[in-house]
Amino acid sequence: MRTAFSATAPRISPEEEQRELQEMPESVRNEILQDRAGICPQAVTETPALILTSTARMMDALDMIEESQKRDYLEAIKRVPDLVEKESPCTAFLRCENYDALAAAERLVAYWKTRRTVFGPSKAFLPLTQEGALADDGETLRKHYFKILAKDKKGRPTFYFDRSGFVTNTSAERDSVLRCFFYLYQKMALESNSNQQLGCIAVFNARGFDMYKHYDRILIKRNCATMVALPMKVRTVHILLGSTSSVFSMLLPTVKVIMGPSIRHRLKFHQGTNKELVTVLVDNGIDETDISAIVHARENKDVYYAWLDQQVSEERSHERLSFLGEEENVESIDRNQAPTRSLGVQPSTSMKLFTPKAASADMVSPARTAVFS
Repeated sequence: MRTAFSATAPRISPEEEQRELQEMPESVRNEILQDRAGICPQAVTETPALILTSTARMMDALDMIEESQKRDYLEAIKRVPDLVEKESPCTAFLRCENYDALAAAERLVAYWKTRRTVFGPSKAFLPLTQEGALADDGETLRKHYFKILAKDKKGRPTFYFDRSGFVTNTSAERDSVLRCFFYLYQKMALESNSNQQLGCIAVFNARGFDMYKHYDRILIKRNCATMVALPMKVRTVHILLGSTSSVFSMLLPTVKVIMGPSIRHRLKFHQGTNKELVTVLVDNGIDETDISAIVHARENKDVYYAWLDQQVSEERSHERLSFLGEEENVESIDRNQAPTRSLGVQPSTSMKLFTPKAASADMVSPARTAVFS
């Protein structure tokens, strides 16, 4: 069932937006203004010492967060510590937050809270693969509502979401769309260190937006929660409105409230013909070949399908390597006749850094060194 639009829903005016921006902490406001201007953040030069000390500070920051706020993260550490290490590495969150340990810790906690909300308790702790947590979403994933485009002129990945391409719970189930959105966004985030440092660009298609078919408050809220929780900041969100007056424009004061401040202050709206939309997006640094094919509905879907198939092959390969690694760990423990404790060895120093004090020692797999990706 879609969430109907309410005429009494909260709204935000341009004046309120401007006041909100001015009242933000200076560092947050400056980051938003730089993102609006297309200025890439200055990446920190990583060294082993920086990673070690920053991770230790991040663990201290995690300890300071109220247990009630990090329950999903603690449950993940207890149930699937290796998955936490692999799919939410501390260094990814530190890079994303420019090595601000507290911000990285808060984002990591938000990541697992959002992941559980999007995937539910039965899938949140499965591997984030097409044959794991996405096992029921193959059809949605291949409907071409989402695309990862070429990087823009500044080396940032670009994500395209065709919001007007489906009707919630009619042509596509909302929960499945949310899971696919999360999966693809994470693929971009963990693809490279530079993606985590530079962030990404998003393009949302709202051409032909129909209030009764396409407005979905829950979908908007949870997709935006995903973008602000994963270890890759969205720098700009381009909204395509088409050449005529759009219903979406009328809904904007309410939609912006749902999106939250981090997203609504990074929105850019583009109205015009297909040719004009391509021109303005290219002027904003987006790859012309990809965006032109999409806007003019001439993209080769087989390329996207081949990319999805490639991800399945890589995910299977990684699973096999992980399994072999586990076997080697167990054999090594048996040969060395180490003292028995969980898998038979004491936790390594780096593993201790990975474990918040609020989680007991038996919550972690002691055969892993966890924090460095």
